[in-house]
Amino acid sequence: MIRRVAIIGLGPHNRRIYYPQLERRNIVVALVIDIEGQRESVEGFLQGRRLQPEQVVYIPTEARDDPTMHPTAAAALQAARDRFDGIIISSEPSSHQPYLRWALEHGVPALIDKPPIIPAPFALTAEAAKRIITEFDEVLALAEASPASVAVTVQRRAHPGYKFVHEYVSEFVAQHGVPISYIDIYHADGMWCMPGELSTRTYHPYRHGYGKLCHSGYHFLDLLMWFNSINEACCAHKAAHTFEVYCRRFGAEDQLHQHTDADLARLTKASDAQLRDSREQTAADLSALGELNFHSLLQFFRGAAVVTQATHSRLGSAAHEATSGPPRRRVGAQFRHCRA
Repeated sequence: MIRRVAIIGLGPHNRRIYYPQLERRNIVVALVIDIEGQRESVEGFLQGRRLQPEQVVYIPTEARDDPTMHPTAAAALQAARDRFDGIIISSEPSSHQPYLRWALEHGVPALIDKPPIIPAPFALTAEAAKRIITEFDEVLALAEASPASVAVTVQRRAHPGYKFVHEYVSEFVAQHGVPISYIDIYHADGMWCMPGELSTRTYHPYRHGYGKLCHSGYHFLDLLMWFNSINEACCAHKAAHTFEVYCRRFGAEDQLHQHTDADLARLTKASDAQLRDSREQTAADLSALGELNFHSLLQFFRGAAVVTQATHSRLGSAAHEATSGPPRRRVGAQFRHCRA
């Protein structure tokens, strides 16, 4: 049983999900690694908490998105190796891979936020897509050779509602011998970002080239594949062997076409100076930013026969009511709508 852990990235998700559970279970935090720019925030979070890390190490802020591990982090992990028996990787996704590789190479069980693999630097190109496969295969080979286990946090599989539907459909497919023919997943939990925020936000960012699909969209793609796997488990002789994907994105350039300065002033009550400052932060090449929304159609085949069709839509830019907020971050009101 794991009793002592290292934490990579003590950000919003870790603070909300992992850290309270570590406190409840009396787990020792031997080491925290974060960036220098988050020092004040991390210290503020830890102030007054019952669970205090034995050691906190900060790496330069400019190294937050590096595809390789910073030497300060590598040295801290190596020095503290005998003081922890598990690691939680909850940093910026583009920095997941070097810490995951380290854990596998050193036989340390890892709990890692989704997505486990994002090549850095990322781009919307065929080459970047191929690198996802190549690098995943490399990490998979490390995992198969390592005594350590790895768990990717896709917690929606544990939700009572999804579990109930999964069990019911599994029983139905097994009883009748008929595979699932259609799956529809739609989810909206977005906001209207100010123009500059699309290029500068650091939590669930767009500036690295990836967007909604690698944010909460990952969970719903996982649900889609989880439900589709019912066919393999309960109706294997009819289950699909191949699939095709057709996908379209809605990006920053599309949203900024919708929202003129006059619209933003009316909807957010932002001043001319605030709008000007936000526009000045906007990336020169909006098409290089990650997607805000995406819509996909998937078809699963056995030979030439279509076994299952699926639609998967994720809306990260949807909002239904404008609200005022701090000058640096005025956004539309968030709302959620889910259909699965």
